[in-house]
Amino acid sequence: MNNVLDKTFYCCTKYRKFWKEGCSSHTIEAKTVHEVVLADIQKHAGQALTDRKTMVTEIAELISNCQRTGNSRKRNLKKVP
Repeated sequence: MNNVLDKTFYCCTKYRKFWKEGCSSHTIEAKTVHEVVLADIQKHAGQALTDRKTMVTEIAELISNCQRTGNSRKRNLKKVP
């Protein structure tokens, strides 16, 4: 049986709602999203194992900055190397 990720795609929501008047047709394979997210998790897990203290400090600083600016959106946490 084929993996469900091989058959799943994500489509631009704006395109799905408004068709070509809203956006160009573009999709991304769920398998690609899975691979990118997994690679990012593995990278950060490796960093945590190598230098946990520095990583925890950087995350704490990012959270503190988000709280000060009133912006708790997850996109700000991407700054952790």
